[in-house]
Amino acid sequence: MKQTSQDTFSQSLNQLLEITSFEDITTLQIIENTNLSRSTFYRYFDDKYDLLTYYFYHTIAPLFINENITYYESAQRFTDYCQNNRTYFMNIITDSQDTFITLLYHKYIQYMSKHMPSLTITQYKVLQIYLHGTLTYAISLFRKNEMLSAKELIYLTELSMPDILKDVFVNKKD
Repeated sequence: MKQTSQDTFSQSLNQLLEITSFEDITTLQIIENTNLSRSTFYRYFDDKYDLLTYYFYHTIAPLFINENITYYESAQRFTDYCQNNRTYFMNIITDSQDTFITLLYHKYIQYMSKHMPSLTITQYKVLQIYLHGTLTYAISLFRKNEMLSAKELIYLTELSMPDILKDVFVNKKD
């Protein structure tokens, strides 16, 4: 399968994230790490944030957010991914704009909304607040090197889940 220019830039970003924080990576570094031109980069992406969005949706999200796994499997995969790729993950979340965290939040909202089409407007709003809080908490633990196991994290998220969501999520683990 032929690699696209977008994928080449995505791989470049991936390589740079192994050694440098996203905040410190420049568009020029991304370009120079490939055999492609600056004009090719800007044909596909507005900036490094746009590339990160592409990278997230085409490379990272499919690892732990997809239609064939449950929310609990997704949480397990995400926790394992973070723990097994600690330096890389720390580099990707060091972004003053919180681009990666925002992408992750929106992808999970999209995933859950699709799997829970019967949510009321109130449940959906509570889900947004709840998910934002749990992601923020999990990432703050990770930043402090206090990462919980997936089992512990799921237990705490269930324990702290608002009653209005429990009937939908806790009772629907498949």
